[in-house]
Amino acid sequence: MTTILITGSNGFIGANFARRARARGWQVAGVDLQPGDVGGHCHAYVAVDLASPDAFKRLRELPAPDLILHAGGISGFMVETDNPARIVAVNIAGTMPVIECALQCKSRLVLCSTIMTYGPDRVPGMLRHETEYPEPISIYGASKVALEALMHGFRGQYGLNAIALRFGHVYGPGRTTQCFVRDMLAAACGRQACHIPQAGASPRQYVYIEDVCRAIDLAMAADSLASRVFNITADEIHTLEDVAAEVGRQTERFAVSFDDSCDLLNYRVGKLSGDRAAAELGYRPEFPLAAGIRRYWNEAFAAPTANPQ
Repeated sequence: MTTILITGSNGFIGANFARRARARGWQVAGVDLQPGDVGGHCHAYVAVDLASPDAFKRLRELPAPDLILHAGGISGFMVETDNPARIVAVNIAGTMPVIECALQCKSRLVLCSTIMTYGPDRVPGMLRHETEYPEPISIYGASKVALEALMHGFRGQYGLNAIALRFGHVYGPGRTTQCFVRDMLAAACGRQACHIPQAGASPRQYVYIEDVCRAIDLAMAADSLASRVFNITADEIHTLEDVAAEVGRQTERFAVSFDDSCDLLNYRVGKLSGDRAAAELGYRPEFPLAAGIRRYWNEAFAAPTANPQ
């Protein structure tokens, strides 16, 4: 039986992948800050702050994993914005016990990275590739660059078997942190007007949670890779106005306004190239924005008993 360790197992990506892993018969070991396994998907669970001194010892209480998904950590540049030391402690120092566990157990490690490693375009509309020098403009983005650098260093010096996936803006059922797709769908569900506190022309590269989980699957199984960092998106770029128009088309009951005075540079990232992920992982998105919004609406909002999330 395959055993997988998932950090952040109560979080959005972690919980969704834990459910997927358990459904296929894997033994799931979870790690998160909460006292218990919120979703009930883990066979074993420990509550620990990965930035704490005893994190590696607590990980050793769990079954030795064949695979590790490191989805734990500060989950966006809008989280802990006034506490950069906490971002560094969790996303950088907190990755060390996970790497140590992977080395000790000879596990394949998949790291959740982000589009925010790139920073805004130097040339408007440029295609962004994994090979370019990262220039993030947030501590969150910088922490993920450091995480990737640790991966490369430990691979070179100790043979760490790891892959980093740079996800676009992930959406879908279960997301609790800021997500404008969820806010729009929830407003449509309640037949209410929706105000988005950012510019309508602000770009997004959304990726549906099922595509994210499938990319993780492919990274877990990939052999003889030439590369170790991969962009994972829906291979599309949209403005928030485009997203609102799609929500309106599918729900037929939606009004939205934007704050055009707020256009954050963090999102001014040109289209991420998916060529490397397609060529080496075999990843091709199955949920363009229209299909992802339709699935999200039907699963979380359209049913009479649905609880918007």
